[in-house]
Order: sequence, then C-alpha cells, then structure tokens
Amino acid sequence: MQAIIVKFLPATNHNGSRWWASCCARGSVTISTEGGCVKPWAARDALVARFVKEDAGKYKTAPELNPWTYPTAEGDLPDGSYVYVYMHLTDFSPVVKAKHVADKLRAERTNMLRGHALNTLPLDQQIKVRNIDHLVEQQRQAVILWARNGF
Repeated sequence: MQAIIVKFLPATNHNGSRWWASCCARGSVTISTEGGCVKPWAARDALVARFVKEDAGKYKTAPELNPWTYPTAEGDLPDGSYVYVYMHLTDFSPVVKAKHVADKLRAERTNMLRGHALNTLPLDQQIKVRNIDHLVEQQRQAVILWARNGF
C-alpha cells in the first residue's frame, strides 16, 4: 500500500498558490492553481502520471496493470491536506482484480475508437482493438472460472 499526500501552498511574494503532491517513496510534484480552479486531485494525477511513465520505461509495466492506477481510498488529514491511499490488487478477490483490468481495457478501447467504426481505423489500430477485445474476454472467462470454483 502506498499513499500520496496533497497540500495546498498559499501564494507568497514570489509564487502563486499551488498544490504540492508527495509520495515518500517516489518523490513529489507541484502544480500551479493559476488559470483556473485546480483541484487537489490534479496534483495527485500529475504525480501518478509521472510514476506510470517511469514504471513503463524502467520495468515495462503496462499502464492497466500498474498499481498506481488501482482504486484509492481518499480522505483529509487534520492539517487540511488530502491523502490518497493506493490499495494493491493483492488486497482484493480475483473477481475484483479481473473486473478492474477489464474496465481499464474497455476504457482504452473506447478511447481508441472515439466514435469511429472499427473498419474505418488504420490497420494497426484495428489490431490493437481486437487484441483488447480478446483480453477483455479472457478476463470474463477468468471470472466465470473463479466463480465456479468458489474462489
């Protein structure tokens, strides 16, 4: 389990107001609130995006299997900062794991299609979409198998 803490940093004589997100094991990031009302989860998302990119480069971790994309428990601390706790899928049943992976794959498929018919996409994207469909079906079959065997 990992946690990200996000704190609001008020404006100073030299800097505007900003959000600071930190994970003790991986580093921190600061984003400005100028140009609109930025929410605390924007800083968290920026830090998570960095972690996912680093993991993909260093460990070749697929984004949908990266622990930083798993569900979070969220809350606030007495000092007014926010905390996001990332629960690894080892903490969940196989059905929850399979559903989470399938949901991520479906979202990727939807993003790739963007309202286009499959046969209108370039051939390489058609192949990627078909591979995603195959992976989603594998996850569905895994859930059925686990349900039959009583987990």
